[in-house]
Amino acid sequence: SELKGGDTTGGVKHQEDKGSPIAIEGVANVFSSAGNSNIGRVGENRGTLDVRLVHWGERARKGLDCDRVIADFRRRISGIHNASVTVLKPPAMNGFGTYGGVVAYLCAVAPLSASQRSADAEAYAAELRRSPLVASADTTFSANTPMLRLDVDREKAKALGVDAATIFSTLQSELASFYVNDFNVRGGAYQVIVQSDYADRSDFSDVLGTRIASAGGAMVPLSSFASLRHELGPRVVNRYNKLPSAGVVIMPAEGVSSLQIVDLVKSHPPDERKYVIDWSPMTLQEIASRGRFGHLASVAILLVYLVLVVGCESWRRALLQLVPSAVAVASAICAMWLSAFPVSIYSQLALLFLLGFSIRFSFGNDWLDLFALGVFAAALLPLVFSVGIGSSAQRAIVIPVVGGLVALAVFVC
Repeated sequence: SELKGGDTTGGVKHQEDKGSPIAIEGVANVFSSAGNSNIGRVGENRGTLDVRLVHWGERARKGLDCDRVIADFRRRISGIHNASVTVLKPPAMNGFGTYGGVVAYLCAVAPLSASQRSADAEAYAAELRRSPLVASADTTFSANTPMLRLDVDREKAKALGVDAATIFSTLQSELASFYVNDFNVRGGAYQVIVQSDYADRSDFSDVLGTRIASAGGAMVPLSSFASLRHELGPRVVNRYNKLPSAGVVIMPAEGVSSLQIVDLVKSHPPDERKYVIDWSPMTLQEIASRGRFGHLASVAILLVYLVLVVGCESWRRALLQLVPSAVAVASAICAMWLSAFPVSIYSQLALLFLLGFSIRFSFGNDWLDLFALGVFAAALLPLVFSVGIGSSAQRAIVIPVVGGLVALAVFVC
């Protein structure tokens, strides 16, 4: 979650308590972390809630699957208007799934202010959220963080004998911290850090009351040549490909691929006079490799076939040895189509396993091999009808494997 007004961790903690899912049926406990966000890095106006659900066996009797709990939580946080909240469902296996979503960057090609870029990014995310393909869309850029702006009259400071470098080094040590040196004591290395006490830097007047040493040795108050005022602005000025940018994190809906989200973004471009769309490195690589799977698979099959030709010393025998693999892979694809399962990273791993496993039967087999093949397929069969936590990932892997193994067993018999 991220407070839109750039509040501190105290405000984040208050909103986390307000929207905490601990009262939702099916939730066991919640761990909150103020100051950190899984999609927006760290910041005083960000926070994370890690939710642990009740055991699946207890929730199954009440029909409380993970998606229903998430839906209840989204209804609970719908009344929070001063914060941007994104609900993320972790994948069944670490490293797989759409946990990171698709990240698109609105790169400004026109001279726009930070507040204008923030407003445009919010409006663009809201437009994407109206699509049924999108589970959520939020921007990580905000220009509403409260800050203090110090304006230094350098000519007046120079007339008072105060050097600009002395001003900034003094402010560094008084308001933040300043490294001096290291020293060793009893075999340990320690740092000397200069910093004012909290009581001397907690108020607006403490800044202007800071005294700066002049060239003549006099201590000149900062208020003599500087002014301080409140303003709103971005916590971090983001640039992508050297252009001022605002990132939009888009989470696909269930069963929607990341490339479908890319097509959606391309079909809803922002104002071309102001912005161009760019992508995160991962999404950019996915776009670049789009449509190349067939070519790469053809090259891989050709290389395998040529290796078999060398081993068999016959073009025809090598071609026949590829038939079991082709039957297994084709049957696996048909099983996925009949079960209405989309092609995902899980099913691709299953096809890769099936291709390697079926090559074993290209070099002959006996009754023991066929028996092992049948036992393996029978052992995986219960997972085809599995329900509960991680069942979608299990079925996406097992359905093509079982379909390919059954067809392979019938073929080699």
